Amino acid sequence: MNGDWEIWSASDGGKKANLQTVVDLHVDTLPRISAGEGRFATGEGKLQVDLERCTRGSVRLLLTALYTTDGAPDPWGEVERMLGVRDQEQGLRTVTSPSQLETLQADEVGSLATIENGQSLQGRRDRVEKLHRRGVRIIGITWNGANDLAEGVMEDRGNGLTRAGREIVGEVKELQMAIDISHLNPEGVRDVAASEVPFLATHSNARALWDHPRNLTDEQIHCVGSCGGIIGINFYPPFLGEKGTVDVGTVVAHIRHVAELIGPEHLGIGSDLDGISLFPEGLRDHGDLHRLTSALESAGFSANEVEGIVGRNFLRWWESWCGT
Repeated sequence: MNGDWEIWSASDGGKKANLQTVVDLHVDTLPRISAGEGRFATGEGKLQVDLERCTRGSVRLLLTALYTTDGAPDPWGEVERMLGVRDQEQGLRTVTSPSQLETLQADEVGSLATIENGQSLQGRRDRVEKLHRRGVRIIGITWNGANDLAEGVMEDRGNGLTRAGREIVGEVKELQMAIDISHLNPEGVRDVAASEVPFLATHSNARALWDHPRNLTDEQIHCVGSCGGIIGINFYPPFLGEKGTVDVGTVVAHIRHVAELIGPEHLGIGSDLDGISLFPEGLRDHGDLHRLTSALESAGFSANEVEGIVGRNFLRWWESWCGT
């Protein structure tokens, strides 16, 4: 690889983290643009993520979720509309491999589309292939509830993937895509891991620090690490700690916990911006990311480790499985 990513192979030498390419593993910006709530390039409207704030935070890649709420009457139609918005939205450019980041212009941010809630597939394997053609590379099987593929963490009856769910995971693996387990129940996570498909948690935290069903147990964290995956730490305060106490240090604590279990090389950030209405103190948008990186360095993470957490780790993982 050439360009900005290349600098991350350098040794520490006591240097400060050089944040050339930050990656956010989960934003809900496309559903909000699709709903007419703002424009990415100009920053008009109510968006929490836009070009100006991405530029201030050195964000070069957004994993843009194609989210559909549980029970939506036409989830496939919603996904198609959001993909159309992505294709037309100024300032966002579809990327399907890490090397394409090198071709971005200064006024562009890469968009790697992900599915958040596999109900939109309606159990049809051909839709996975259609999504692949449109640039989607990561599939989140559920949102919080159950669907025809699996059970989410808020509707967990102790079952794993359904037959349709296993078939969808098989198609994802065949097409050199990946699975997002962030909303998936524990039995579903075990089934995904057993399938040997690449998988990650784009926006999840440590349950040992804050006991919420959306957070990962230490067992699940070890599972992600042993399979070579990535965990993106979520910025939503109800997933981080007690009301009124959550700040940048709380985010660092979750990062530290995961790092102590499986190593900092398995960490990323998955802010959940444009999908949340509460924020850690001092960390409201991408323009505040410098506070997080400074706090990580103060907590003892090396410059190379910080650079990995905010981008390099995901890019390395993505390159390890991505096709064309």
